[in-house]
Amino acid sequence: MTRPARAAPLTLALVVLAAVLPYLNAFGHAFVRDDEVIIRDNAGLRSLPALREALLSNYWGEAAADAQWRPLALLSWAANYAAGGLRTAGYTAVDLAIHAGACLALLRLALSLGASRLAATAAALLFAVHPVHTEAVTGFVGRADTLATLFVLLALLWHRRAAACSVANGSVAARALATLFLALALLTKESAVAALLLIPAMDWLAPVQGPEGRPAGVRARLRRDYALYAAVAVAYFAARFAVLGTLSRDPDTILPAFNPLVPERPTPLGDLRGAGPAERLLTPFALVAEAARLLVWPAHLSMDYSFEQLPLAGSLFDWRVLLGLLVMALALAAVLRRRRAPALAFAAAFALLAWLPTANLLFPIGTLFAERLLYLPSAGALLALALLLDRLAGRPRWRAPVIGLTAVALLALGARTWARNPAWRDSGAVTAAMVADAPASFLSHSARGSHLLLLAQAERSGPRAAALRAEARRHLETSLAISPESEQTNRAFVGVCWDDGDPGATLPAYERLARLDPQDARVHQGWAMALIELAKSGDEQARLAEAQAHLERALALDPREADALYARGMLRALDPKRRSDALADLQAVLRLRPDHPERAQIEAEIGRLQAPGG
Repeated sequence: MTRPARAAPLTLALVVLAAVLPYLNAFGHAFVRDDEVIIRDNAGLRSLPALREALLSNYWGEAAADAQWRPLALLSWAANYAAGGLRTAGYTAVDLAIHAGACLALLRLALSLGASRLAATAAALLFAVHPVHTEAVTGFVGRADTLATLFVLLALLWHRRAAACSVANGSVAARALATLFLALALLTKESAVAALLLIPAMDWLAPVQGPEGRPAGVRARLRRDYALYAAVAVAYFAARFAVLGTLSRDPDTILPAFNPLVPERPTPLGDLRGAGPAERLLTPFALVAEAARLLVWPAHLSMDYSFEQLPLAGSLFDWRVLLGLLVMALALAAVLRRRRAPALAFAAAFALLAWLPTANLLFPIGTLFAERLLYLPSAGALLALALLLDRLAGRPRWRAPVIGLTAVALLALGARTWARNPAWRDSGAVTAAMVADAPASFLSHSARGSHLLLLAQAERSGPRAAALRAEARRHLETSLAISPESEQTNRAFVGVCWDDGDPGATLPAYERLARLDPQDARVHQGWAMALIELAKSGDEQARLAEAQAHLERALALDPREADALYARGMLRALDPKRRSDALADLQAVLRLRPDHPERAQIEAEIGRLQAPGG
């Protein structure tokens, strides 16, 4: 049996440096967006009892609809917290170590597939420095993608090792390690289920030579290997069902604003959102074109591809669909040439199969598209590219130009990664980059507006606070014009209007919120307060009657809503016939919230109502 080439220590060091150096300016970044929910504010990572509960819960918390279970990713962040609390340098160090490990695993896998040292090194280096990976490597919650990818690559490696060894040389241990890494990958992120397709694809397209000199293909490995993997998969899905109560997410719980490829349906506001049959069929091929563009020319990167940043494709003649079909045809052509180029065939199949669980082709996922989802598929795509470059370099007159251009490309990609990292520095940098990179997305403007509103509220008053509020309001209005059904955006818009002293502008937002969440008492309470403010300068009786109705609705939903009781008590106090009712409301406010910010005014009104003739 011919042993695969081994990487020299200098090559290993070069790959590690390439994986780490472009990300050194990521140290010192703050937790942003999903990091805040999953890591910074996650009480489940702070103690062993809480951690046990978190590991047996939905990744986003019990109330979430996302049907995601990623206990190993949570466990890794809990270990980070135990070692260094919320100091982010430790999280970044671990993330870079995982990324470097994935690069080394890809190098070793490429060599085991029969790639030359030059091709394997080029693949690992391209994977190490490619800027499309910044979302997965620099963003802290991207660890779910990088760690799952590392485990998938290790499972593939040890699967090959098990077939190449005799029992005496460690095939049992290798088989056990392959099974372990497969289980770890599944427990890290759902998309690692692609490994269950990658392993037989590798055995079919690029089978390893067994100790007796015969290829260990799919049929030869059914009983000894696949049975183990099937048992792991069954155990994983059973555990997942026990924790979540389901195996997959209900498409009806996916918001069309985040993934417009869900079947078309009316929103609570009455607008139609989602995709028709043609769009659901064709848009995934347009996404393949976007993925190919990012891998070949990552000049423009984006943290956000929400509605309507990536228009859906409803025509077969959409150039994005045609390009996506061409990319897939080229990959399938490489697969069909498996006897001549088995490593290239598997690399092409790797890219397609690893992309499949997140492609929105078989079923919709929680997002339309995200660069972090390319981390695993890009391993196959970049390996295929390296193998093609190696073929060109095999021609004497092409060798020097190909190596030279590859070196220049690696430097350019590394520089682009370095330049991209600061976009993840803090919430200000992230939201500014979102708007710059995805100006048509509702989420970009919503995130930026919400961030600016927080800054304005921290300033409290003055010209800077006014300027921040004005910019926040502009972004929130833009977001609502794109997608008015976002609860978070409507709530932020209500907040900025109140801070601006413009209660009249809140009324449409309150109306939308009441339809989006009919059970929220505070929406009706806020709506009533806006009407009361408007009554001071307009049709008092009509406004106050409407306000009274919203207060009654709020208190029907939550009889302990202190602010609604306060507002109703003050309204009732205006009517001499309702003095006792007003007194009861105001006294109830102080029982419910002794520290109410309007306590002095409430006590004064109670005293007036209790006074003879009050």
